[in-house]
Amino acid sequence: EPETTKDNSYYYENIAAPLDSDNLAKFHEWIQRDLDKFSSVRNNTALIVGSAAWDILRPEVTQGRQFTNHQQSIKKLVNWIKTEYPAVDLYWLSPMAIHIHAVQEKNVKNGLMRYMSSSRSRYLYDVQKMIMEEMDVTFLDVYKATFLSAEQHWPVGDGIHYKKEFCRMMLDWFYL
Repeated sequence: EPETTKDNSYYYENIAAPLDSDNLAKFHEWIQRDLDKFSSVRNNTALIVGSAAWDILRPEVTQGRQFTNHQQSIKKLVNWIKTEYPAVDLYWLSPMAIHIHAVQEKNVKNGLMRYMSSSRSRYLYDVQKMIMEEMDVTFLDVYKATFLSAEQHWPVGDGIHYKKEFCRMMLDWFYL
């Protein structure tokens, strides 16, 4: 069942994978499945998509220093959504800032933090913003707000994920 906030219903899904050529099909499946749940309101549906944390944490060997594979996959995904769901309003949620200084030792696992950095986070933000401008997709920009909100990470000492209430508050900025 969808969660409801104000007059909107929504689903949230974390695919737990980077947006790259290996996982593009997962993104297609997720979007198809979730939009089918809203089939009765398909002509009045907004889809918010984004991908960043898993892309940043993934080794450069996979993504490339410039996130080349990720950039190509974003373009393919956006074109697919526009073709398959032309009546759906597409929005891209910007990457959120990553705070390596907030990570506590207990949260350092399996080398995941090896590629975690503010510079990679900012670079990915800049790249995605440019792509969305080129593809005429509305960019929901929350990067600066998250950059200034290291205390909003959850669980404490995580440095990547944010409190659900904080994320909802930021999305409300765009609804009001």
